[in-house]
Amino acid sequence: MQELVISPYRTDPAWLVTAASFLIDRVVPDCERIHLAAHDVQGGRLHYGYGPLPAPAPPKRRFAALRAQAALRPVEAPHRNTFDLRRNTPTNWAHFLNNHLPIVFAVCAQLDIDPQQALLVLPGDTPAYITGAADLFGLTVLTTDAPVRGEGVLYAPEPWTSIRPVRHAWVRSPALRQPLARIDAQTPQAAPSRIFLSRRGTRAPLNDAELTDRLQTRGFTKVYPEDLSPAEQITLFRRAEAIVAIHGAGLAPLLYVERDGPLRHLVEILHAGHMTDVYRVMAQQVGVDWIGVRGRLKPEYIEGAYDFGKVYKTHSLDNFEVDLTALDTAFEMIGLA
Repeated sequence: MQELVISPYRTDPAWLVTAASFLIDRVVPDCERIHLAAHDVQGGRLHYGYGPLPAPAPPKRRFAALRAQAALRPVEAPHRNTFDLRRNTPTNWAHFLNNHLPIVFAVCAQLDIDPQQALLVLPGDTPAYITGAADLFGLTVLTTDAPVRGEGVLYAPEPWTSIRPVRHAWVRSPALRQPLARIDAQTPQAAPSRIFLSRRGTRAPLNDAELTDRLQTRGFTKVYPEDLSPAEQITLFRRAEAIVAIHGAGLAPLLYVERDGPLRHLVEILHAGHMTDVYRVMAQQVGVDWIGVRGRLKPEYIEGAYDFGKVYKTHSLDNFEVDLTALDTAFEMIGLA
């Protein structure tokens, strides 16, 4: 196996605006403006090469699923440029666009493989939007839960998150220029310059109507990512000038914008039960100004936030309320009229 060393990435400082509260002045409620310091995003190593393809990861469902998988007849790998992506399986749009695709393109570049000659193996129940995204980039997909026998391409980021410092560079390889140009060409030109990327179901804004009205007065058009095709979602980011978005997988196309492209501002609305800097880092890597707006805290969030013995994710998918005062403050801070 060969090894590619991934150096840490140094983020710039940034700002996060919280919902108005009495936490900074018990007489007059106000928004906190939290200064997020510069910090290093951990690097690591990417091991890659050719070798016998690994057995697929066991299904999460027990007994019946395991028996069904064991009964499947093995599939022979058609050629040695086969990538089995069923370890750390992409379970959503962001995992595939932001993790698996950059790894595939990086390893192809290192091994001098034409990505269009590669085969990606994915689970049998892979959603159509993931296979559709692969097709957009000219990649061939095999969906199966059966073992794939033979020699193929092996890859192992250590740790898995170590690709974060460099994946923005990996997706700017010459192999991606033609697919991205094709995606731009096949999508209608008319698109709003200001986008509000909202969510339904989980982690959705409880005051969505009020939030939408406020953003419409600022010229933003509300969009739900799941209503768009994979090509339309990618093009939306590549043509917009400003995006306000609820944190989630819908932000994945951010990785594919051009540094000198139209997109200049990203206001990310973060749920207090699910705080992450993934898209803050990514925005800086692609040359987009980022500011965060944190939703209102609920009493049940507090205890878990100070329990450092376990990952803070119990309330990750709760719906939440966005403070419009905090949103207005963020707009003022970044000069987005």
